[in-house]
Amino acid sequence: MARRYSASQIRSKLRQSQNKLRQASNKLKQDIRRIESEARRQDQKRRQAINNLNSAIRTYNSRARANRQRLTTANTRLKSQTTIRYKIARQSAVSLKTTYDQLEHIATTRELGDQYNELLDYSERETANSLEIYNALEADDDFSPDADPKEASLIQHLQQFSNDFSDRWRGAVYALSPHNPDASRHFCTSVREIFISMIDLCAPNSKVLAADPDCPIHQGSTPTRRAKFDYMLSMHGLNEPTLGDFVERDIDDILQLLGELNSATHGAAGKFSLGQLSKLRKRVRDGLEFLSVIGKPAFSRV
Repeated sequence: MARRYSASQIRSKLRQSQNKLRQASNKLKQDIRRIESEARRQDQKRRQAINNLNSAIRTYNSRARANRQRLTTANTRLKSQTTIRYKIARQSAVSLKTTYDQLEHIATTRELGDQYNELLDYSERETANSLEIYNALEADDDFSPDADPKEASLIQHLQQFSNDFSDRWRGAVYALSPHNPDASRHFCTSVREIFISMIDLCAPNSKVLAADPDCPIHQGSTPTRRAKFDYMLSMHGLNEPTLGDFVERDIDDILQLLGELNSATHGAAGKFSLGQLSKLRKRVRDGLEFLSVIGKPAFSRV
């Protein structure tokens, strides 16, 4: 016999069904809103990632174009120089450009991995800087100095190794004034010590020999500077010999430049304009940053 419900029971059952339906509907709406919110969030993240990538690409392309144009212009000017007073600096700059061309060829033909990109960018900048400082030294015109240099980035790099390095750099820059007759000597002496100390700090003899007992050494048992650079690059997982050639040639170029200018400070060639001193400062500043980027992984393991 079928069960009979009173009118109040029927209304109660109906309200329960309506409540369940309303709850299910509300839950569905909440789920839809949550899905839509997550979709909007993911879409926003995608758009932001695309914007960041496009921005990085634009920045890279702009930087690459600027350095390539600087490199081309400086190389053309170097070839047109007729008066050569700084023979060592010229030979060194030309040698660095040749080494860079070899590295660029390797990077293009062998399609080096993305891990090489940062140091390849630095290499192009270093080569342009080398040619520009040579041209500046040979120039008779007193051109305007570069725009106010941003020292904060280099100071941060140097402080990762030693506060003494950043203090030495500040002292060297302070001495680099056209009103100081010994400006270049003071500057060159100070920054040369930073380069030498940083190389030895990032690649201690014992670490280099432990990593490669067969590495090239000086007479006795001291690893060569090239062995130290190879050790630093190996900490990046970068074992392309041509990159090692460039790093060695680049740092040698800077040290030879410092040596030649140091020896010229007591002659007529030692009187440098503000523009020439500015180019020297940029050459050394960027070179120190390049070395600090190469040496940081190795230093972190010391």
